[in-house]
Amino acid sequence: MFVFMLQQDEQKIIKQFGRRIRTLRKERGWSISDLSHEGELDAGYLGKVERGKVNPGLIYITALARAFEMEIWDLLKY
Repeated sequence: MFVFMLQQDEQKIIKQFGRRIRTLRKERGWSISDLSHEGELDAGYLGKVERGKVNPGLIYITALARAFEMEIWDLLKY
């Protein structure tokens, strides 16, 4: 039971993070292609991040923060 609840919480966090990335991207008027170019990131994987389908690692999150010209902790505020 506890493991199932933890997995649900993890999925919620991953989806919230994806929505945060999509919001920041759209606020800048960027396409996924624009963001992938800015952060030197794979556009297909970035789409999965935005849809909450994958759990990006710290290096990927760091690249996103750099692309948005913000600190990691600001990127994680949602």
